[in-house]
Amino acid sequence: MAPAALILWPLISLGFFAALGGPRGLIWSVVIGYLFLPENFFAVNLPLADYDKPFAISFAAALGAVLFREKPGPDLKVVRTPLPACMFMLLAMFLFVTPIGTFLTNPETLVNGPTIRPGLSPRDALADMVKAGIAIVPLVLAWWMLRRPEHHRELLMAILMMGLVYTFFTLFERRMAPQLNMWVYGYFPHAWLQHIRGGGYRPLVFLRHGLWLGFFLFTVLLAAIALSRDPEVRSRALMPFAAMWVMLVLLLSRNLGASMLALVFAPLLALTTFKLQGRIASVLAIVILTYPALHEAMEQPMDRFLDFVSDLSAERAQSFETRLNNETQLLDRANEKPIFGWGGWGRMRIVDETGRDVSLVDGAWIVFKGNSGWVGYLAYFGLLTFPVFFAARAARRKKITPAIGAMMAMMAGNYLYIIPNSTINPIAYLMLGAMAAFAHYDPVQVAETEERPEKPDRTTRYSRFAPGGSLARESAEAQGSSPHRRAVSTPYSSRSRRKSGA
Repeated sequence: MAPAALILWPLISLGFFAALGGPRGLIWSVVIGYLFLPENFFAVNLPLADYDKPFAISFAAALGAVLFREKPGPDLKVVRTPLPACMFMLLAMFLFVTPIGTFLTNPETLVNGPTIRPGLSPRDALADMVKAGIAIVPLVLAWWMLRRPEHHRELLMAILMMGLVYTFFTLFERRMAPQLNMWVYGYFPHAWLQHIRGGGYRPLVFLRHGLWLGFFLFTVLLAAIALSRDPEVRSRALMPFAAMWVMLVLLLSRNLGASMLALVFAPLLALTTFKLQGRIASVLAIVILTYPALHEAMEQPMDRFLDFVSDLSAERAQSFETRLNNETQLLDRANEKPIFGWGGWGRMRIVDETGRDVSLVDGAWIVFKGNSGWVGYLAYFGLLTFPVFFAARAARRKKITPAIGAMMAMMAGNYLYIIPNSTINPIAYLMLGAMAAFAHYDPVQVAETEERPEKPDRTTRYSRFAPGGSLARESAEAQGSSPHRRAVSTPYSSRSRRKSGA
C-alpha cells in the first residue's frame, strides 16, 4: 500500500489542481499529502535522492503548479524594494554552496573500532543539494501562487478542516493504540515504546511521531483562533467551539510540549494585536538563528527550567536532562568543524572506542549545526526566519491580516519546538511562502469609477503683444490667473482667428 500511495500521489495531486485551481490545489495537495502519505521508513531509491514523502509532495506540487499556473492579475504589484527576493536568493545560494564546502573539508575516513564512516564524495554533495532543493519547493511555490488574503485564509481553513478530521483519528488511537499506520501501510513509523505514556498511548496517526501530531494540533488550534478574528470568514462564530475542541484533544494526546505552547500562544493570538505578534515572532526567530551560540550561555536558565519540568513530571525531566547532556556533547563535536560541518554518514555523531554510537540526536538545530556548520545552519534557518522578519516589517505600510498573524505565531511556536525536536514540514514551508508573498506583493488601489481625464482648455489665449492685450489681461485677472503669464496659441485658436479674419 505504501509504494502505491507514493507512486500514485502525483496523479491524485493533479486532480486537486484540476478541480480547485492553482492556489487552492497547491494548498490542499500539500496539506493532505503531509497528513496521509506514508512516513519515514519507506522510500524508493533514486540516483541522487529517495522518492519518499517529502519528494512526492514537492514533485506533485511543482508539476501541478506548472500545469495549472494562474496569472497574478493586475491588482497586485511588487514592492519598490524587493528585499525578500534578494534575501531568499542569497540564503538559497549559501544553502546550495554549503554541501560543496562540506565535501571539500571532509575527505578523511573516520574509524572507531569496527565502525567506519567514509569520507565525503562529490555524489554526497550533489545529493545534499538535491535534498535541500526538494525541501524548499513548497516555500517557492507558495511565494509564487499564494499572494492574496483569500489564499492565506484558505490555507488556514484547510489546516482547520483536516485538523478536525485528525482529532477523531487521534482519539481513536489514544483509546485503541496507534495502529492506523500499521493497518493501512503495514509498518509502524517509529519506536513503539516512545508512544506509551502514562499507562496509555500517545497517538501519531499517519505522521512520523506523536510529537509531530502534537505540533500539528497546536497549529490547528491557532488556525481556528485566527479565523474567529477574521471578519471575512462567514462561519467565524463557530470557530471558538472548534478551538476548544482541538485544545481538548491536544491535552488528551499526551504532548506536554505542544500543550504548553498552546497555553501560551492561544491567548497571545486571541487577545493581542497582529503587530505585536509579529514582533514576538521576530524575537524568537533571532533566538533560533543564534541558538548554538546561546546554548553554552544558557546552562543556569536551563537548570531552572529543568526544575520546573521535574515538578510537572519526573519522567519528562529525566528525558529532558538526558537530551540537554547529549546536545552539549554534540555541540562540542560540531565545534571541531565549525564552518561547513561534518557532513553525512553519521560523521557528526559521537562513537566510542568500541564503535558504539552513544549520541541521541533529536533537535533540528544540532543536526544542521553538526552536518553543515555555521554556513549551512545560518542559510537553512535564515530561510525559515526571513519571511517572518519581512512580514512583520510590512506592517509599516499595510495592515497585517489575521491569517498572517496566525502564521507568524505558528512559526514562532515552531522555532521553540524544533529546539528539542525536528518538526519542520511541508505545511510550514507553505506558511513561510505565504508570508514572503505578503511582504513581497502589495495590492494596487484601483478607483471604483474610472473617469476620463478632462480635455485641455481650448479657449483663445493671447500674449501681451497680441491685439486686445488689455482685454486678455482683464479676462485673466477675472479668472484668477496671472496677467503676466505668457499664453501659447493652440491650433484651435489659430483656426478661430483665421476664420474670424484676425
